[in-house]
Amino acid sequence: MKVIYIYILITIGFLTAQDNRSTIFSTGTPDTEEGYVISGDVSIADRFSVSTDYAMEAFRVTLATESIEATMTVSVHEDNNNSPGTILGSWDVDLTTLAPRDYTIYTFQDCILFDGGQNYWLSVKAANPASIGRWIYSSGDLYTYSSSSDSQATWQTSNGFAGNARVYAEAFYEPDPMYGDVNLDSQLNVLDVVNIVSHVVSGSGLTAEQLYLADVNSDAAVNVLDIVQLVNIIVNGNQMPSFSLLDFNPNSEYNGQNIGPGFFNGQVSCYYFGKQG
Repeated sequence: MKVIYIYILITIGFLTAQDNRSTIFSTGTPDTEEGYVISGDVSIADRFSVSTDYAMEAFRVTLATESIEATMTVSVHEDNNNSPGTILGSWDVDLTTLAPRDYTIYTFQDCILFDGGQNYWLSVKAANPASIGRWIYSSGDLYTYSSSSDSQATWQTSNGFAGNARVYAEAFYEPDPMYGDVNLDSQLNVLDVVNIVSHVVSGSGLTAEQLYLADVNSDAAVNVLDIVQLVNIIVNGNQMPSFSLLDFNPNSEYNGQNIGPGFFNGQVSCYYFGKQG
C-alpha cells in the first residue's frame, strides 16, 4: 500500500511554545546542574523507544561548557543489542555558557525515520579534543543509558540517570484503502473497471496489492459482483449530504438565509460547514 508520509512543517508557535505536541521521548525538567562530563573519548547515550513509525523533527539537550569553548556532536543511532549502533544522523552543537542551557536542533531536512516497536539512541560526544562539556542529568534515575570511553567503539549499558533530553517527531499514517482503485491512480473510473474485467475474464496478472483493491465488496474473491459494485460507485458517486443552516454571520452576503451544499451547486468544488478556529 502506498504510505502517505505526513511531514508537518512546524510553525512559529511550535518553535516557542508547543514542545509537547510531538514529544516521543522526554527526561523531564532537570533539578540539578550536575551531569556527565564529556570530553576526549568519553560519550554518553540515552535510549528511547517508539510505538509507531515516526519522522524525526527535532531534539533538545541540556548542556553546559566546561572549557573556554566547546562543541558537542549529538547523534541518533539505531539499536544494536541494547547498545548504540549505526548512526542515522549527527549534528554539532556549539556550547555558549558555563551554566546549563537547553539546545534545540531541528532535523527536518535530514529525514531521520523511526520504525515502530524499535529502540533508538541519542548520544553526545566531544566534537574535538579541546572541547569539554557537561550533559546535565535527568530528573529521574530509571532511564536506560550507555557510556563509551573509546570514541563509541564499544558501549556499556546501565540503568540510572540519563542525559537530559527530548526528542520530537511526527507520525506516519496509512490512509484507508480506496477499493476499486486497481491502477493505483487515486481515483475510481472506467480504467479500473477495465482492469478488473480483464482479470475476471482472462485472469490477467494483478499484483497482490491490486487484487486486494479489486475486491470491492470485501468477500475475499474478485468477480463480477465487484465489477457491478464499482460501476455503481462510479456512476452514482458519494452523494453530497443535504442540509441547510441559518447563516448568522453579519459580515456574510448570505446573512439571514438558510444555506447548505445544494445552495452552492455548480459554484464551488468543496464545502466547509463548521466553527472557525
